[in-house]
Amino acid sequence: MDLLAYGNIENLNHYLTENGIDIPRLRGLCLCTDMEPWTEEEIKHASESIVSQAMEDAIASYWFRSCGYCYGSRNKKKLKRYAIKKVDKENKRIRHIPRWDRIHGKHRKALKYEIKLNMRNFEKYRTVWDKYCGREDVIRIHARIGGPNWYFYDGPSLVANHPNFLEKVDDWYDCTYCDIYMKINKEVN
Repeated sequence: MDLLAYGNIENLNHYLTENGIDIPRLRGLCLCTDMEPWTEEEIKHASESIVSQAMEDAIASYWFRSCGYCYGSRNKKKLKRYAIKKVDKENKRIRHIPRWDRIHGKHRKALKYEIKLNMRNFEKYRTVWDKYCGREDVIRIHARIGGPNWYFYDGPSLVANHPNFLEKVDDWYDCTYCDIYMKINKEVN
């Protein structure tokens, strides 16, 4: 969830009402003029986060074979065996870097595939974000209708058919959220 965009809902909601935009499960608003492109350092941190999260999820889901996730002391032991714990004191983050020399066979293949999918989702998100940065006539709408929720909340007919609709991309970290980019008419304001 984007907390900065969440704080802007009250200040920027008039753009939606004046342009006739109605979004279900609205979680945040941001003018694209206020957005900045991703820096190399942010991209590096996001990539490390993707690898670390995939490693933790692999252990918690018994290497992507179970239906659910199990967190507990057994997982901590497995993380010690299969990952190196890296503490970033500056950002107060803990990362788990896979020890590829100890991960073999189907586990290695599953982990690499999961990292590849997550990196692809991040690249798609980042590309769309950078595409609309600095544009004065576009607003970014953060909503909880990403992934399968898009169809459940009638996104294709309610949102995508709106004349101001530009693009929708699922959030790279939590696919239940998405960013919707809409054109706004500043003359109405």
